[in-house]
Amino acid sequence: ASWVVEDTSGAMLVHAATRPSGGAWGAPASLGQLSANGSSSNLIPPVAAARDGSITVVGWAGYGPAGNPNVAVRLASGPWTPMVVAGNPEIADVLATNNGHASVIWSKPNGVKYHVSLMQSDYQ
Repeated sequence: ASWVVEDTSGAMLVHAATRPSGGAWGAPASLGQLSANGSSSNLIPPVAAARDGSITVVGWAGYGPAGNPNVAVRLASGPWTPMVVAGNPEIADVLATNNGHASVIWSKPNGVKYHVSLMQSDYQ
């Protein structure tokens, strides 16, 4: 699960927690700061988990002037690892498949139009 929390300074932070099949929810982790661009798509960061439990991915528009797409990846029951994907904040979706494979999809301006970009990775 992923959600946004506003701290006492007004910063918006992405949090996530995982739950193995038949198990209890793990402790929430703070993954990074959310862009303050007012986009409602930021309020529920997309999350995906592989059926075999090998990977969980969360995506969001990062905080700062570049507003880069950010993802946090969690292999199996390991720690969350945050990373920047590329130079546009509109992440459309994150996907996860068995054996630690994940994909991130986002739109990117191309002059007066947009095109969709896809990044696939084997995080193993």
